[in-house]
Amino acid sequence: MAENREARIAPHMVVIPWLAQGHLIPMLDLARLLATAGANVTVITTAANVPLSTSPCPASLRFCVIPFPCPSLTGLPPGCENIDSLPTHRLAGPFYSAAKLLRGRIEHLLLHGLSPLRPPSCLLFGIGFPWLASLARDVLPIPRLVFHGFSSFTHLASHYLHACKTHERAYNFFLPGLPHKVEITRSKLPVFFDKASEVRSVYEEIREGEVAADGVVVNSFEELEPKYAAMFAEATGKKVWTVGPVSMCQREKLDVGLRGRKGSSGVDVDRCKRWLDDREIGSVVYVSFGSMGRLEPEQTVELGMGLVMSGWAFMWVVREGAPPPPVELEGVGERGIAVRGWSPQLMVLSHAALGGFLTHCGWNSVVEGVAAGVPMVTWPLGADQYLNEKLVVEVLKVGVEVGGRKEDEGLVRREEVARAVERVMGRGEEGNEMRRRAKELADKARRAMERSGSSGLSLAQLIHDVACWPVA
Repeated sequence: MAENREARIAPHMVVIPWLAQGHLIPMLDLARLLATAGANVTVITTAANVPLSTSPCPASLRFCVIPFPCPSLTGLPPGCENIDSLPTHRLAGPFYSAAKLLRGRIEHLLLHGLSPLRPPSCLLFGIGFPWLASLARDVLPIPRLVFHGFSSFTHLASHYLHACKTHERAYNFFLPGLPHKVEITRSKLPVFFDKASEVRSVYEEIREGEVAADGVVVNSFEELEPKYAAMFAEATGKKVWTVGPVSMCQREKLDVGLRGRKGSSGVDVDRCKRWLDDREIGSVVYVSFGSMGRLEPEQTVELGMGLVMSGWAFMWVVREGAPPPPVELEGVGERGIAVRGWSPQLMVLSHAALGGFLTHCGWNSVVEGVAAGVPMVTWPLGADQYLNEKLVVEVLKVGVEVGGRKEDEGLVRREEVARAVERVMGRGEEGNEMRRRAKELADKARRAMERSGSSGLSLAQLIHDVACWPVA
């Protein structure tokens, strides 16, 4: 093997995000960070997934836009170029199949069509494109790095579950291979551990792509998850780089407000800011279940009434297609506000009025809440979210579970919502201690993202490793 000396300076890193907001947003942030740190970066995506921005991109960052397959080929409704744009979750499988039709065009670009820049030095791909990990290595002998959107904690737990299959022998068990004792039930594991899942074949392909990759890039930082990234790297024999919180690359105020917004959808950012400006410091609970999270109508009523019972002000994000807030909230007046569709989450979380974050525990939301120094009320709905909840509540101790998350919980009642909010927002010993720990983590996140911080150094190491990657 010989060192790839030609690429040692300013490697050309090709980033191909999976077409879902929860993957696009952090991978585009990461692309900006890489370009700012000295790499040449090309992002390959479709027209509907190019981000809005008010500030110029670094000169070394460019977008290569490719067309999404037409509806006559995919069977999808027109304009569906992103998982979040699908009218129903039942189309997720057909969307994954449709995205495979991008393979020929992407492969042609990688092999022949990215001039005037030099050939790619590495591929950094999202999990929905697992076939990129096995793209003919004799033709394109460069490292393949995967971005899964998981925490190091979840990566490590998932690796040992695949290896030990503990979940196949017991319903309640301790997660194997972790430095902390964390108990969980089989039903709260990500769906790819469910052999009966209707999308099992999709997750098997994704798993194959992850195993075939040469390394893993994680949106986290060493001080948030001590030892987990190193243990994951040791267990898998892969390189692991923790480079987050990547959301902290958004320095311009307008870009912070626009992050994740598509076209003209969403709310007036100024309206949200004005409402928050009128609230007292630390008095508002921000409620969001992510871009895909939905509650049933009856559960939506209980959540709304619980927020009212808590006595705290709240900003509640109601996604398109989700049940509306209960009519009783109309009498709350200025104490509560419902934000329809998209919301400027980074701006809201960083506002002085924010005192707590009721979250579904998607990893992007968790790490953004940590970076803002906000304690959390955790209400996971699926995927990796229950594992993230364990990290937030049991390991980091900066959040509480709503309703205790009992296995037979059924409906989470309004009284349980109110109690959880009060525990996080209250001025007693428990709430004060959670806020203290949350602020400490926020300070560590800020220092981690400095050039000499743990993530800053990891980002530089990633660029160096790619530039000097051994080639056949």
